Amino acid sequence: MTIASATSRMSYVGNGSTTVFAIPYYFQQNSDIVVAVQDTNGTVTTKVLGTDYTLSGATLSAGGSCTFTTAPTSGYIIAIYRVPPLTQTLSLNNNDPLPADSLETEFDKTATIDQYLKSLIDRAILVAPTDTPPMSTLPPASVRALKNFTFDGSGNPTVSLNTSGGAAVSAAMLPVVAGSTLTIARAAMGLNGYGMRDDGTLLYANQTITSISTNQAPTAASHNTRYTATTAVTFTLLKASTLWDGYSLWIDAAGGDVTVTPNASDNIDSYGAGVNFTVPLGARVRLTTDGAASGKWFVDGMPWLVQNPISCSGTRNITRADNGKILKHNSGAFGVFQFPAAANLPANFRCLIVNGETTPIGKGVGGTNLGSFRLYPGQAHLVINDNGTVRVVGGKQLYIVDTVQLYTDASSGSDDPLVADGLSTGARANRTLNATRNQLYRDFDHNGSQPICTHTGTFTESVTFGGQPINTGVFWWNGSSAGAFIWRPTNSGSPFCAIIGDGAVVEMGNVWTDGGGVVSVAFQLHQTAILDINAGCAFGSHGNPGGGHIATDGNGVTCNINASYALNGVGGASNHISTPSMAMVNIAGSITVTITNTPNMGTWFRQNTPSTISLGSGITFSGAIVAGCQKWAVGGPSFLSLSGNGANIPGSVAGSPAAGSAPTASTGFVVA
Repeated sequence: MTIASATSRMSYVGNGSTTVFAIPYYFQQNSDIVVAVQDTNGTVTTKVLGTDYTLSGATLSAGGSCTFTTAPTSGYIIAIYRVPPLTQTLSLNNNDPLPADSLETEFDKTATIDQYLKSLIDRAILVAPTDTPPMSTLPPASVRALKNFTFDGSGNPTVSLNTSGGAAVSAAMLPVVAGSTLTIARAAMGLNGYGMRDDGTLLYANQTITSISTNQAPTAASHNTRYTATTAVTFTLLKASTLWDGYSLWIDAAGGDVTVTPNASDNIDSYGAGVNFTVPLGARVRLTTDGAASGKWFVDGMPWLVQNPISCSGTRNITRADNGKILKHNSGAFGVFQFPAAANLPANFRCLIVNGETTPIGKGVGGTNLGSFRLYPGQAHLVINDNGTVRVVGGKQLYIVDTVQLYTDASSGSDDPLVADGLSTGARANRTLNATRNQLYRDFDHNGSQPICTHTGTFTESVTFGGQPINTGVFWWNGSSAGAFIWRPTNSGSPFCAIIGDGAVVEMGNVWTDGGGVVSVAFQLHQTAILDINAGCAFGSHGNPGGGHIATDGNGVTCNINASYALNGVGGASNHISTPSMAMVNIAGSITVTITNTPNMGTWFRQNTPSTISLGSGITFSGAIVAGCQKWAVGGPSFLSLSGNGANIPGSVAGSPAAGSAPTASTGFVVA
C-alpha cells in the first residue's frame, strides 16, 4: 500500500463524555501508537494500552480509532501519535522470489519512521539555514550543573557564569547567585543593616528601638532607628548631603524636651539654616531628610496630642520654645496668655492653651495680632501662626451642662475680658448690658439650657436681641430684685431700651424702664419676636408725645404680660401699648397695674393694623393718670377683647369705637 498522508499525530480536547477519538493515519501495529493526556495543571501522563484505552484499525490505510475506558475530563488535552520501532526486520535471500508485500510493508515502516523523526525535528530548536555547521557541543553534565545556557561570541551554545559577551549574570551579582542560602545572597547584596533585617527566610524593614539618656550624633547606620530619650538630650545631625534622600529616624521625648541641632547648611522644616528644633516632652516625631547639598529635614508626627500639659500661672509670655506644647493655666487666679508678633514665631507654630481651673475664672488672651477674649473653665484653644498672623482657631463656644447665669453690674463690673468674666457679681460682673448680651450669643453653646442674666444698677443703653443664642429656645433677662435694674435708652438716636426681633424669645423680670428725658420706646417688638413681661416690671416716663412702653413693628409679634406691673413717673408716654402691625398682646387676668406720680398718657391701647389685644378678667388699675388719655383707639380690622375691664382702663376719653359697635372700614371691633 502507499502512505499518502504526512499526518502522524492528532490532538483533541476532552469534554468529559466522549470516549472514542479518530486515528486518521496508518499504523502497522497497536504498539506503534502512544496516547498521552495533559491535565489542567500541565501534567502529562502516558496512558496504558489495554488498561486505559483500546485501539482498532492497525494496518488499515485509513487508520482507526482510540477508545478510552473512561472519558477524559473536560479541558484535558489528548495527544495520539505514532512511534514506530527503529528497527529493520525484513531478511531477503539470494535467488529467492522477490516478496513484494514484505518490501512494501518495510517501506511503509520506513516512511512512518521518517515521519516520526520529522515530528521530533519540528519541536526542536534549530539555527538559521544560513549558519555553517557543525555547531559546538555542550560540556558534560558535571560542568553544566547550576550554570546558565548561553551562546558564546560565535553564537555557539555553551554554559556560563562569567562576564564575557552577553552573559546573564554580571560580575557584581556572581557572589549573589553563588550564595548557597538566602542569608548569604542578601548579605552579598548589602541588604542587611541600615534598617533591614534578615530572619533567614524573609527580608523586611526593621526599626531598632534604642533607649538613650545622653546626647546623640546619629550616623548613616542609624537609619530607621527609634530613639527613646529618657531625659532632656541633644541630637546633632549629620550634614544632609552625606546621607540620602529618605534617610529618617524617630525620636520619642519620653523624659524631657529633646533639642535637635542640624548642620549649619541645613534647616529643619521652616526654621532657618542651622537653627535648633525642639521636640517637646511627650512628643513622638520622625525626622526625614532630602539628602540635598543645602539639605532640608522634615518633621512628621503629632507633637502636642501626646504630651503632658505644662502648668503655668500669672502672665505666660509665649515664645518659639512653646511650639507644639500644651499650656495649662491652673494657678487658681486670673491669668493671661500673652503672644508675641508672628514674626517672632516659626511659620509652623502651634500650641494648645487650656484653662485648667476648677473655679469659674476666665482667662485673658492678648498680644500682637490677637484681640482679647475670655477662656472659660475647661476651654482649650489652638493657637497658630497663620501666614504671619497669630490666630486662635476652632470653635470658641463653651458647652454648657447646666444653666449659665451671667451678671451685669453698672457700678462695679467691667467689660474688659482680662478683668471680668460675667460669671459672678461685683468686680467680675460685666459693666454693660451689651457685653452680657454678646456673651450670650458669642461665648456659649447653651445645650438647651436657659441663660439667666441678673443685673444691678442703672443702665443707659440700647440693646438689640436678634434670634436666640446657640442651642437655647428662651433666655431670661432679669434684675436681681424689683427696682434694682433701671434701664434707659442711650439717646434720641437710639430711642428704645430693647429691640426684640428676628425670632428672639425674651423673658423680662424685675426690669424697670425709664426714658430718662428721651422720647423713647421701652420694648420694640419686631418680626416674629416673643416678649414675656413677668413679675417685678415697671414702666417710667418715655416721653409724650412720641414715646411708648410696648410697641410692635413686624408681623407675627407676640407679647404676654403675665404678672402685675407698675407705671412710674410724671412724663408718661404717648401710648402704653401700640400695635401698628399684625401682632398679638395677651394680658393676664387678676393682676394689678399700679400707677404712681400721675403720669401723662396719650392712649392706653392703640391698634392701627390687623392686631389682637386680649385682656383677662379682673384686672385692677390702682392710681390715676393725667386727664385727657384715651382708653383705646382701635383701627380696622383690629380686635380688642376687654373681658369686662372697659370701665377700669385708665383714661378720661372714651375708647373708639365703642364696645360692641359694628366695625367699619376704618375701625376695628371691641368686645366688652
